[in-house]
Amino acid sequence: FVPTAFSQNNLGADAAIYDNTRIPNADLYDENGEVSTITDLFDGKKALVIGVGLPASENLIEQSNQFNETINRYGNDIAVIHVLSGLEPMSSDIAQMRQQLNTSWPILLDKNEQFASTLPDGVSDSVVIVDRAMHVTYSKTPVAYADDISEAIDEIPSGGSQNLGAYFALLIGPGLFLFFIALPREGWTP
Repeated sequence: FVPTAFSQNNLGADAAIYDNTRIPNADLYDENGEVSTITDLFDGKKALVIGVGLPASENLIEQSNQFNETINRYGNDIAVIHVLSGLEPMSSDIAQMRQQLNTSWPILLDKNEQFASTLPDGVSDSVVIVDRAMHVTYSKTPVAYADDISEAIDEIPSGGSQNLGAYFALLIGPGLFLFFIALPREGWTP
């Protein structure tokens, strides 16, 4: 039973975000039916903060308040969007949300749940932070507070090698295996 302890799934309430968790470059629609992709929304920013919600959810109000606080801290260094998902969200949901929240960022529709279903928390109210390489760096349901969002944005790496341990693991694991394969199997004959 000891070996299985090393491969246990995340049994906590938070979503498991692995190093290779990425989001697709999905099509999202505005209230006029125009298509935007995730790469279009980045616009050269350091991070994209995505608030996902079901239409008329009260969590969108709190998400909006936390996003405003985060924008006050980072200004133009980050991009923020809200995505309405769930069972057939309509463009009238966007108009209602805009009127209720008075946001300055885009509010988009996720048709057929094709975007939200790929997120760590699935189709539910959540906040997701994505870096430029489309990797999910943070995910929290139903609301993430501005301090947590800021912490996650600050932890996004700026590129390049981050840890030499990965190289040593490659040397010791497969490298040691290849070394033993290369050893002669029979006695040495000069």
